[in-house]
Amino acid sequence: MDYIVINGKKYDDITISVSRSFEILYSENTGRTASPGAPMSLDPYGTFYNYKITFARKTGKEQVYDALWEYLSTPRDYGIPVRLVYNQSTISFNAYVSNGSQELASINTKTGLVKWKSFEATFIPMEANRLP
Repeated sequence: MDYIVINGKKYDDITISVSRSFEILYSENTGRTASPGAPMSLDPYGTFYNYKITFARKTGKEQVYDALWEYLSTPRDYGIPVRLVYNQSTISFNAYVSNGSQELASINTKTGLVKWKSFEATFIPMEANRLP
């Protein structure tokens, strides 16, 4: 099974770390009521599964690594299809990349070869993964 697929391409071989979080978003109708004890009134939109994935530059995969950085850092007004590891299987959804970061490893001034360390990118669903 392929666990990290972005826009139809698998990246299991250059993925070194995956972390996930969930965020339950609520509408502006959520808040304390005027009833005794001020109980909360909740109006959830749904649950969003956010992923932070770290990709590594590996020998023989330099072009794949560089192309993925270029693809993910491209601004777009639509989501990209992803299939990511989820529990014992995978989950598919359209996501946007909110940010990414990368650190320079070295520059060989004799050959001009530039090496980057791993980079991480954050994927956020375009729509709630779970509805109330």
